[in-house]
Amino acid sequence: MTWNGTEYDFHGACDLVLLHNPNFAGGLGMELHIRTKIDTWWSYIETAALRVGEDTFEVMGGDGLKYWFNGNPGRTNLKNGKALGKKLAGEYKIRFRWLNNHQHQFKVDFGNGEAVTFKTFKEFVRVNVESSTYGDFHESSGLMGSYPSGMLLARDNSTIMEDVNEFGKEWQVHSSEPKLFHNKDGPQHPERCSMPTISETASGRQRRLGESMITREDAEVACAHVDQANRNACVFDVLATNDLDMVGTY
Repeated sequence: MTWNGTEYDFHGACDLVLLHNPNFAGGLGMELHIRTKIDTWWSYIETAALRVGEDTFEVMGGDGLKYWFNGNPGRTNLKNGKALGKKLAGEYKIRFRWLNNHQHQFKVDFGNGEAVTFKTFKEFVRVNVESSTYGDFHESSGLMGSYPSGMLLARDNSTIMEDVNEFGKEWQVHSSEPKLFHNKDGPQHPERCSMPTISETASGRQRRLGESMITREDAEVACAHVDQANRNACVFDVLATNDLDMVGTY
């Protein structure tokens, strides 16, 4: 979803720049990267990493707590609602919430209505960026588009891209850019993002629909309480994963 709420789908697998802003917080800078994985005809965020100043915080989905601070694995005995001992840029607390056995949340609050939240659910990671004012995000670029218009701008910050697959590939993390993840996995630039093949897309959709016991009506009913901006994404996630529990991520 772009800054203005426009939804689009990119199902490539690689390391991607969700948000790039070198002037965040008076020049501290912010980089927010995601690592995506393909499951038949769709992809999901497996890992997300946030850098502010010289510090990096990384979160991975899957069983248990999987997170890293500056490449070092974090403790697993965190207290619900408490902040981690480490702070991004020595200033911004990272607060942890245990939601249930399959779901937990980390939130970095920058004040003034600005925050980045990582919510895991099973193997998935959901990333939310909050900005209530023009503030620190006004020169952001990346997969969320330009701020605040949400225009799908290329790296030259002027070319508007119409093809969302090309836009996604445009924002693959380059070999010259900061490496935020603690390890290398999947396609690494200059190797291009992996994309589902036509055969995978067709067979994957057919297999999923054939196996699914969940109808679109079921998904729409389950997602009815979700705010309008996220409802279509909720329905897609339920149908793609064949899992009504996905509603819990919204």
